[in-house]
Amino acid sequence: MRESSKLRWVILIIIFLFLYVTVLHLRLIYNYESSGELPITDICQELPNGVHLCYCGVDRLKYDRLKGESCVDGKIIRDVTDNFFSSQSDHSILRSAMRIFRSTREDNPTASVVALRKQNSEEYVALKNVSVEARIHWYAADVTLTHVYVNREENPIEAIYVFPIEESAAIYEFTAEIDNRIIRALLKEKQVAKEQYRQAVKQGKTAVLFQQSSSTLDTFQMSVGNIPAGKECIVRIRYVTELDLFDGKSIRFVIPTTISPRYNPKIGGMESPNNLPGTKYVQNTPYSMLFRAQIDRGDGDDRINHIANRSHPVNVSASKQMIEVTSEGIALDRDIILDIDLPTSRSEVLFAVEQWDNSRRRAVLMAITPNTTYSSTKSHEKKDKITMNEFIFIVDCSGSMEDEQKIGLARQAMILFVRGLPVNSQFNIIRFGSTFDVLFKTEKITVAYHKDTVQKAVDLSQLMMANLGGTELLQPLKYLASHPPIDGRFRNVFLLTDGEVANTDEVIQLCASMSSTTRIFSFGLGYSPSRALVKGLAQATNGASIFVPPNSPVDEYVAIQLRQALTPAFTNFRLQWYGLSVSPLQSPRHIPPVFPNSRVLIYTLLEKDEETQMGIIIGGDNEGEKMDFTNNVIRQADTIRRLAAKSLIKELLYKLSYQEDSNFKQQIIELSLTHHILSPFTAFVGMEEHKLIQDDQRSQTRYIPNQISEGDQHLLFPSALSTTTDQQFELQQALKVVSNTPSSTIMTMTQPTTTETTSTCTSEGITSTSTRASTAALSTNPVRWLIENQSYNGMWILNDETIKQLTNGKSWIEFKSDMTDNKDIITTSLVIALLELKYADQFSLWILMVEKGRHQMINLGFTKDNIELLIQQIKDKLKISH
Repeated sequence: MRESSKLRWVILIIIFLFLYVTVLHLRLIYNYESSGELPITDICQELPNGVHLCYCGVDRLKYDRLKGESCVDGKIIRDVTDNFFSSQSDHSILRSAMRIFRSTREDNPTASVVALRKQNSEEYVALKNVSVEARIHWYAADVTLTHVYVNREENPIEAIYVFPIEESAAIYEFTAEIDNRIIRALLKEKQVAKEQYRQAVKQGKTAVLFQQSSSTLDTFQMSVGNIPAGKECIVRIRYVTELDLFDGKSIRFVIPTTISPRYNPKIGGMESPNNLPGTKYVQNTPYSMLFRAQIDRGDGDDRINHIANRSHPVNVSASKQMIEVTSEGIALDRDIILDIDLPTSRSEVLFAVEQWDNSRRRAVLMAITPNTTYSSTKSHEKKDKITMNEFIFIVDCSGSMEDEQKIGLARQAMILFVRGLPVNSQFNIIRFGSTFDVLFKTEKITVAYHKDTVQKAVDLSQLMMANLGGTELLQPLKYLASHPPIDGRFRNVFLLTDGEVANTDEVIQLCASMSSTTRIFSFGLGYSPSRALVKGLAQATNGASIFVPPNSPVDEYVAIQLRQALTPAFTNFRLQWYGLSVSPLQSPRHIPPVFPNSRVLIYTLLEKDEETQMGIIIGGDNEGEKMDFTNNVIRQADTIRRLAAKSLIKELLYKLSYQEDSNFKQQIIELSLTHHILSPFTAFVGMEEHKLIQDDQRSQTRYIPNQISEGDQHLLFPSALSTTTDQQFELQQALKVVSNTPSSTIMTMTQPTTTETTSTCTSEGITSTSTRASTAALSTNPVRWLIENQSYNGMWILNDETIKQLTNGKSWIEFKSDMTDNKDIITTSLVIALLELKYADQFSLWILMVEKGRHQMINLGFTKDNIELLIQQIKDKLKISH
């Protein structure tokens, strides 16, 4: 009885204590709710679908931190008014203040993901998650990419995963971890590494193999053999990568997440990633990505204060030394894009020096970023030659461009391009898919730029559709190669594409062979364009590449590329070293032309261990600036050396692409092995020392599925898309039956049903005839309207109604001057005055059009001084009216 009585008392005491603690906890929550200051740890939770659900204030309003929402005084704050994060103090949390474009999973967080079920008695291995951690400096990022695999099967498996990495990445480390044992892979010649991997797997050892595709250059294949049943394998890849400069203002950090389906002309259809039969595309995957980046802010005037997310919701925090950006639950259906604003006051020539291997061997990085003034005073290229250059536009109209973020942007870009070309220049437009079609069919390839040809080009651009089948990019490029520029002209090619081709190496090879007469300015469109193709074409021809993030206005990107093609570049750069006994390795060996507000990175490896005063001379043929970095800070690090080795390898790959030479291949292998940097001819291989798999166990190969990129989901079976989401979808086999539409019928297209601003060609130029559409466009985006309605010759021919809308009711007569009564000159000067006075923040968009207008007024007999005086008079009248 006593024992029973004691037990009852113990139970009662436990129940009382539990109730007491519960009451205290509820009172604590009530007090916090009353004050509107709920602790984040008590009210936020991460749901399985990746949503971070929080409750705000007494009313417990739901909000999501990953969407940039926060709780302040019991109210939900959604900050969506500016394009950049703002920093009020070193310790403030930087909130996303731009429109956020979310992944498929985040757009519909309650949707179920694809369940990877058995097919043909096989089951996919579960890729548990992917994470990216990056440390970003002013010129490069050091990245750790981690994959976690779990074998939930009863037998050992081999996991194979094909995925993208930035094409400029120098991959220097590859490890795998199973049961706290680390497998450190070694870099070896590819065939040797593959054979060692095969033998290790055959012997029952857990082994890893990591290799780069030699045809696409930006896809990589990981193989993890003999993962024991019930075990977890953690794979880590480390690399450093260059950061692209965007319009001289910001650097862009990109993490490619998926491989878009790529067209292979050899099979006449889309191929699976790396052309592996077992790899599949699916609409959703059960694995997602965690992203974390730390950005060094710098000191003093070089301090970084603003960043912008261009692709995903992010959380941001800041200290005096660092900005940290994080995001969770990212669906791998689009690239991660992060822009980092650079300080406005910085030197046009910067360099950094590192030592490696605890020796006096040095790696030097020089960054040349000239502004417009610097370039124009140093350049040896004459502006007079520009108008006689050829401008050829190659537009991807294949089926993969169907998404409006691709073909829609291409249409907008083409209209702006056509409007911006110089009068009397030579141009043409080529659309391509399974076949290609040339707008102006002439033996000279191009036609003169005048009102009739401009109107035809605009009409075609407005009607462009993604209806030409597969992506046969090689064919139009072969056409250009067989018809080189004539009469000493230089050719500028503008390529707009999503880059979804499998024969990247062939395309770059052909373009490199044309580099003496042709520059390519390439545009990457869509959510995950082939960065190796888009950047490779530009680099191989001394052009420039640019990527247009989805949902971004294309105007600025068009202006950047066209401005680079029309503005003289800083040419004949050279680096001359002194104080060295052995010539250093430099990449690029011949420094390409440097465009204003762009950047060229020059790497030099000083491999001889010597303690001599060293310096460089920077300049053109007959001038130069001598610089001595002996007394500068020299870091002990490997970043620049690795990037230099990667740059040297890429340069040799370009040479190898158009000049078969076994010596080039051997040089690539030697550079790769010496500096421990992965190349297309080497591979990482590693294995366990001891056998883990029994002789009676058979390992099955499991291919990791790739999530189809956003914007490419129309390439999946339409019938499958209407079924439940727990199915796996194949690529449309119908795409293998490519379009055989004759070129004579390609031009027969119906106009899209969307409302377009129609126009007619008059004796004076192109003027709008659709008042309703024009007025709407003018009121919503006046700068774009003015660009699109400029006459082919640079003049603005505006009616009085339009002028009144632009000037708050003033008629053009009020701007008449004693200097001229020519209405076209007055209206053109009025537009220039308005752009310079009201829209100076959009200078990069309209500057070329304004220069074109000024040039035409000079052709009409107006002097430069009179033009500036007239524009100033109009500005004064506009200021008075305001």
